[in-house]
Amino acid sequence: MRPHSLVYLAAAALALFLAAWAWGEGGTYLSWSPYAVLAALCIWQFFRPLAALWWLVFAVFAVASAFYAWLFLRDLWYLVTEQSTQVLLDGSDSVAFVFYLLAMLAVTLRLLRIRPNATSRSAT
Repeated sequence: MRPHSLVYLAAAALALFLAAWAWGEGGTYLSWSPYAVLAALCIWQFFRPLAALWWLVFAVFAVASAFYAWLFLRDLWYLVTEQSTQVLLDGSDSVAFVFYLLAMLAVTLRLLRIRPNATSRSAT
């Protein structure tokens, strides 16, 4: 096991957190299953790294990080202009959302640092 491959376990933990949250909120199979599949892919990548799978995991986390960052910035703008917010509802929601956003950004940036080079067949 290489130390930098632990980022895949962190990514799986974030995905499983969202899967459990969606399931706990009474969501249907379609609401939590994509997160469970992403977590399974991250765990697979931890044990058997593949360049193509790295690209898929990175793309999902990059898009999600950009979306969460946009939601955060939009709500900051709503707070400045005294409109009702969507994700920064109260103190505990705001802290939880900011923590999750920072965790997503950290995983995304770490995935970017361990990207496979053009000649390798595996991501690590």
